[in-house]
Amino acid sequence: MGRNKQYSYWIIGIILFVIMLSIIPWEDTFDYGPKVGVVEINMPIMDSKKIVEDLNYFQREPKISAIVVRLDTPGGGVAASQEIYEKVNKMSEEGNKPIIASMGSVAASGGYYIALGADTIIANPGTTTGSIGVIMTYPIMDKLMRKVGVHYETIKSG
Repeated sequence: MGRNKQYSYWIIGIILFVIMLSIIPWEDTFDYGPKVGVVEINMPIMDSKKIVEDLNYFQREPKISAIVVRLDTPGGGVAASQEIYEKVNKMSEEGNKPIIASMGSVAASGGYYIALGADTIIANPGTTTGSIGVIMTYPIMDKLMRKVGVHYETIKSG
């Protein structure tokens, strides 16, 4: 019985040691050199909050020496794209850390706009990019209105 009890203590000790090793923040213990922060924008841009928060985090983090904005987006909302562009441009002008725009398959409209604020733009030869503009759809009801009997009259003065 004494030997079994001794083995139990060893097993418990090993388990506790493994648990202690697993909770140590090893990335803070060893310095692996400079790190690069990557912010991925890989869907239509509808909201800028999370992306701007990530950019702010990487800007404050002293271990991050450069920031890559990875763009694979067809664009999106004008206001959200502009907010991200303004943040990227401001960071570029401050010059604390280089900020690189990396274009994937598509970086059109708002994605291209965001890239313009970076220090460097890298695009694949097959990247579809360009087209800063706004697309807006609206119904044309002219024929329907004529069919119902509604007509337009223009009155001008001067």
